[in-house]
Amino acid sequence: MRHEMINFTVLGYRRLTAEERAAVKCWAIARAHAERSRALREMLAGFAAILWKLVVMTMQWSKTCRARYAQYMAAAELRSLNDFELKDIGVCRCEINALAFGGRTQSTAAH
Repeated sequence: MRHEMINFTVLGYRRLTAEERAAVKCWAIARAHAERSRALREMLAGFAAILWKLVVMTMQWSKTCRARYAQYMAAAELRSLNDFELKDIGVCRCEINALAFGGRTQSTAAH
C-alpha cells in the first residue's frame, strides 16, 4: 500500500460524485499522513542509531583514555623508584616503558 499511486486519468475523477470525490480526497490525505508518520519514524530511528553509536564510541574512548592514564601512572611510579628498588623487583630502568606500555619484554622474562 505504501507505493500505490492514485491515477486520476484512470479513476475518472471528474465523473465521480461529490461524495466519491470526498472519499478519494480523505483516502489520499490519510495515505499522506501515514507516509509522513512512517518517514518520521524512520528518521527518528536513524537519529537514535547515530546517538547510540556516539555513546558507544564515547564510552570506548573513555575506557582507552583511562587505560592509557593507568599506564602513564605505572611508568611514573616505576621511574620514581631508585635503581636498587628496581633491581629488587627485577627491572632495569631502560625497561620501564616496555613494562608500562607493552608488557614484559622477552629478555627480561628469561632472567
